[in-house]
Amino acid sequence: MTSSCLSILACVATLLATPLSLSAQLPRSISVRIVFGSPLPDDGVHLIHVRWFDDAMGGTARWQESILASILEGSCEVVLGNSTMLPDTLLRGGRVFLGYNLDGEAERLPRMQLLPVATAQTSAYAEMAARLDPRATGLVTSINEVAGPVSMVGANGVRIARQGSMLIISSMHEPLESGIIQGDGTSSTYRVRPNTALSASSRVTFEVRSPTTILVGSMNIDAASNELVFSVSAPMLSDESIFWSISP
Repeated sequence: MTSSCLSILACVATLLATPLSLSAQLPRSISVRIVFGSPLPDDGVHLIHVRWFDDAMGGTARWQESILASILEGSCEVVLGNSTMLPDTLLRGGRVFLGYNLDGEAERLPRMQLLPVATAQTSAYAEMAARLDPRATGLVTSINEVAGPVSMVGANGVRIARQGSMLIISSMHEPLESGIIQGDGTSSTYRVRPNTALSASSRVTFEVRSPTTILVGSMNIDAASNELVFSVSAPMLSDESIFWSISP
């Protein structure tokens, strides 16, 4: 799934409307595992400053927060939005990159790409719709102020197909390389060394798939070891997996 596909999926999530009085009930925090590269920090409690960007390099931070976290063997779990609430517009955005530094040092690169959490947001809106009216089947009323029947048409290398009650959004461009990581029931961090040479500007997309739960995923590029580092919010079971691809 390409970055443009992820943006379309996030856009679909934003179509769901809810009364303003219910907006505050939506989840405004997410848990993310940060895996540090070289130099590895010492084990213990550190101050981590995180910032939310639209781009892998440069740009202006759209949100930021300082978090005290316990680091063990080069990684830690942080909850974004605990002290500074995540704006609803960020939670329903497209490509998201997390910049972070440790104990006041310079920002570590490359930034970590986060998987949009549109699925969790969509579930929250759907649950509220059901509470409002048991007859409610959806709250989509318009797209870009165009009301009534609206058709979704794929363009610029994006294919949209209907499969039963689902809309399948995929890319018509062949990736340079792709793969599947299957869960082992114990690990929440997985490393992949692709044949493609990686850099901070490499276009890598991924999708965490689970038949029963919603897993938040993050991805970091370790250019020094030419590895992709994937982290999920909980250990992946054997029926859960990560689909990744490197785009031209």
